Amino acid sequence: MISESDVEKLFFFKVRTYLLEENRRNEIHLTDLASPCYRKVYWEKKDPFPESPENALRLWKGKMLHELKLLSFHELELEFEGVKTRIDEYSDEWKILIEKKTTDFIPADLTQLKKYYEHYINQIGFEWLFLVKNGYDVRQAFLLFIRLGHDKDKLVKVFDVTQLINLDEYENKFYTCKERLENILRYDQLPEIPDTFTSQDYPCSYCKYAARCW
Repeated sequence: MISESDVEKLFFFKVRTYLLEENRRNEIHLTDLASPCYRKVYWEKKDPFPESPENALRLWKGKMLHELKLLSFHELELEFEGVKTRIDEYSDEWKILIEKKTTDFIPADLTQLKKYYEHYINQIGFEWLFLVKNGYDVRQAFLLFIRLGHDKDKLVKVFDVTQLINLDEYENKFYTCKERLENILRYDQLPEIPDTFTSQDYPCSYCKYAARCW
């Protein structure tokens, strides 16, 4: 006879299997380049922790929300200079790019966006670059935040980040980040902790590898 705990185990087994299939440990991905911490990227590639049930469920929820199609091109797979990515949403009619993010905290304005989610701005800047390099025309870029929790605050918020993106600057940044990350992984060198990081603040306060660093 199947027990209730057996059904729970089946569910989490399927969730972990799904996440494992999505893992790209053996290649550099655009989100690796945009990461606020290359130490975390190093651990993810070299010696990742198994996901806890709580974190696995959180990641799975995010993946499921990303499967909702908004525009004509959804989960568009692109590659540039050996780095791969999948664009959440792109419209060849409207020439717009949308990156969807699930989060517990939605920034109130552009100031908070730049303070807490600069890496998301970098990510969408790189995505714009990838689209252009692959022959797509982009005129606007948006970050769409979707809150996972249930409280009185806003559940969805959109930021037009078009004016924050300079393609020439992002092309230079792309090559700089790519070379640095390739050297870190090729020579198996754990990066130093950035001087601005502390164990109590973001991103370390949310990182499952924080105990390895502090």
